Amino acid sequence: MEIEVSVAYAWSRTIVRCSEVNYGMRKGLSPDSSRAGISYTVSTGMNQRTNPRTAPVFALALLWGAATSSGTVVPRLSADDLVQGSEFIFQARVVRTWAAWDRSHKYIWTHHELEVQDSMKGAATRTIVVSEPGGSLEGLTQYIAGTPRYLPDEDVVVFLYRTPLGLLRTSGFAQGKFAIRRLAGDSQNRVYTNLEGLSLAELPGKRGSSAGASSSTVRHFDGLSLVDFKVRIRELMQSQNGKEAR
Repeated sequence: MEIEVSVAYAWSRTIVRCSEVNYGMRKGLSPDSSRAGISYTVSTGMNQRTNPRTAPVFALALLWGAATSSGTVVPRLSADDLVQGSEFIFQARVVRTWAAWDRSHKYIWTHHELEVQDSMKGAATRTIVVSEPGGSLEGLTQYIAGTPRYLPDEDVVVFLYRTPLGLLRTSGFAQGKFAIRRLAGDSQNRVYTNLEGLSLAELPGKRGSSAGASSSTVRHFDGLSLVDFKVRIRELMQSQNGKEAR
């Protein structure tokens, strides 16, 4: 099976070999490095051990990033990138999760219902549903490295964007999800990232960007108090709004 797709926010490598999928990538047409487009040609070969129903998940992975032996390659997003590229920013609690097939009954999506506690960006709402590709259903499992996991009763701060299908997804794979925890002996709630399964790459033109909160990557916020984290996010929003007004 051969599929060709164009992807924004992807990182170019010459040849990547990953289990049953071999694919080459060439630069796309977008001149804007912050929205660098990549054109993928994907050849999916299935051997006798491969379930023909689950093999297409590798092609699905290319819609959001490039899979390698070290994880899914995605651009390293700054805090400014996250804020600017997200339609919604919420503090919320995970209420429930469930898996379901897409309309074509080819790909599994896992959906997470979140109860919103604070709307920092976007229209205020009581609940939202965050959807991520992959999951387990009817004895089958589809997995894409680097997709964030949401656990029932987990408190989070999430950065969300809307897909062309109308689903809300976490921005930058797991870069847009911060778990809220209070460790033993600590008087404050703090935010933590989990970037397991991700390989972060610099976008062209991003190296050497100015220092400061706006250029900080998500790892710089690891362990920051929830109060300070939300203050910084709101400061970035105000700064961006000021630039747009000028």
